[in-house]
Amino acid sequence: MITILIICMDIKMFQSFYGQILTTLNEFMDNKYQGFIDAFRPLALAILTIYLMFSAYSIIFGKTEKAKEVLITMAVSSLLTLIIFSYGIYKEYIMDTILLQSFKLQGYFLTLDGSGLPAQTFNTLENTFSTLFSKLEELEEKMSLWSSTGIQLMICIYGLKAVFGILYLVFSVLVIYSTFAIYVFFVIGGIPLFLAIMPGTRFVFWAWLRAVMNYILIPVFTSIVMAISLKFLGAVVEDFIKLDLEKSGIWNIVVANAFFMGCLSIFFHLKAPEFAAAITGGQPSGIGGFFASAAGVGATAWGLSKFSADKGLGLSKRTFNASKSIGGAVLEAGIRAKNAFSKSKGL
Repeated sequence: MITILIICMDIKMFQSFYGQILTTLNEFMDNKYQGFIDAFRPLALAILTIYLMFSAYSIIFGKTEKAKEVLITMAVSSLLTLIIFSYGIYKEYIMDTILLQSFKLQGYFLTLDGSGLPAQTFNTLENTFSTLFSKLEELEEKMSLWSSTGIQLMICIYGLKAVFGILYLVFSVLVIYSTFAIYVFFVIGGIPLFLAIMPGTRFVFWAWLRAVMNYILIPVFTSIVMAISLKFLGAVVEDFIKLDLEKSGIWNIVVANAFFMGCLSIFFHLKAPEFAAAITGGQPSGIGGFFASAAGVGATAWGLSKFSADKGLGLSKRTFNASKSIGGAVLEAGIRAKNAFSKSKGL
């Protein structure tokens, strides 16, 4: 597992995969959105016609006190239908605008360059991690398994590789998963936008917009956390470059700092979905929610097993005590019967 992650970083697999998944998702949108929204068009036009007729009737015959609001809604409906049923306009002014801002923010925090190229998300990250793993590889070459020192060094090196490999994996999965989720919501985005026309169904639009903003902010917060982590990891890399195992030994402050910063960075990355949810008012999502759920299930299973074991032990004790009490009562009854029989015989 660790070796696979290192190879993935060396060949810049996640950077390449991120570009490929964006290309695939864009092609999917180009091929499917227009057909999907065209299938929805007859129903949408029927609903819109009924709504406009009812609104016009209410205004003409004075059935509503919000004539100005209704007129504004009727005017906005023409603009929204133009955006919804024209994929070119929807893609350029809605989807691409939101995605470009997300890419710019990610690139800005990770590379101080806001040109908005998705590949920026992994460039600085992979350079820092490559330097760190190269130094670990150099230390591994000095390792000898035929001594206690060599075994300790092996544990140290593979432990650090595991920690930073998991950190890299968590970051990559959060960014890629969030991007995938954004496209999923954009595929059906025409329907929530259409429902925004009518006041009674606008809650669907607001729920959709909140979900989109949540998944937009997850990679942004993930990039912020990684940018901060890279500052600390840069110092760790510099310390490793200067590290002399013969003088400082294997388990030293540099190694301790590396383990601590790696684990702390993983924890902060898992909190990125919570940062996004705190702003949008939604539920934490992504891999952070998955690990939280997994931890909860594990804790519940452990608690149930402990509860069952305790209950089983208690039940066995109570059963033993009950059987002991019953046996004692039977024995005592037998003795009393014998004494009564003896008295009746005059013994």
